[in-house]
Amino acid sequence: MRIHEDAEGWYKFEAVRPDGTKRVLADWFPNLITDAGLERMASNSDWLGYCQVGSGNNPPNVLDTALANRVGSSNTAQASASGAQAEEPYFCWQRRTVRFAEGVAAGNLSEVGMGWTSSGNLFSRALILDSEGNPTTITVAADEILDVTYEFRFYPRLTDVTGSVTLTGNIAGTYDYVMRAASVTSSSSSSGWYIAGTGIDMGSSGWPSTYAYNGEIGPVTGAPSGQLSNAASITASPYSSGSLEREFVAVWGPNNGNLAGGIRSFRLRMGIGTFQFRVGLQGTDATIPKTDQDELSLKFVHSWGRRS
Repeated sequence: MRIHEDAEGWYKFEAVRPDGTKRVLADWFPNLITDAGLERMASNSDWLGYCQVGSGNNPPNVLDTALANRVGSSNTAQASASGAQAEEPYFCWQRRTVRFAEGVAAGNLSEVGMGWTSSGNLFSRALILDSEGNPTTITVAADEILDVTYEFRFYPRLTDVTGSVTLTGNIAGTYDYVMRAASVTSSSSSSGWYIAGTGIDMGSSGWPSTYAYNGEIGPVTGAPSGQLSNAASITASPYSSGSLEREFVAVWGPNNGNLAGGIRSFRLRMGIGTFQFRVGLQGTDATIPKTDQDELSLKFVHSWGRRS
């Protein structure tokens, strides 16, 4: 069973004058998430730790690992917030404002990046854009503080994904499944779409709830219904470099998943998002008839990429 999500980011620049008032230097504009950034998400949570600014004007490239001409960097978190979009297009977001002290970023700036160190190692890179979407140069005065806000977004796929899985033993058979996102408007850390701190890795954390249900799945804003039973264990596979996916196996042992009428659906919290699956036996659409004589083991594949 395969899960996929798409990542995107946006920047905003503001200067803080000596009297505390702010002026917008560049309003929200998009960035390019690098190949190295997508790779970093597989097993680390530090990829939004630093903001770097520079005066280069080379167009962003997915292979970029550094700014063309870095002026300064900062990891001083001035503000942080997270949430989930209440209407389409649905996405969850984590907004981080990084502050550059007076003089650190003074002068003319034309490029920006987020990354996990003070120099190089870029998660994203962008040329600073004006309101028309054209590259521009902004100027930070010597007595001004610079605030750069980066909003990281994760988008669920809103169309159903179908497939089949073959089980053996007492519950043998080929079961068709329908996968869709769940609870897309919720920012709950246990059952919705949630980005914490400076990010969350895709492979080894963020699994507080994986359940089997005897009821039907809901819309993308909902979740499965009916009686539920949590998985006994979840095991992640090692990450294969360059794959941008992680495999994990959820197991319902003899004492788990023995639901009245059988298992009809599943809900799982994976990395940043929450997903739901409906299953039905090919030919009859029957549920999975698991009892305390069975162990149910399912493999899920979680992949991610940049939003086009």
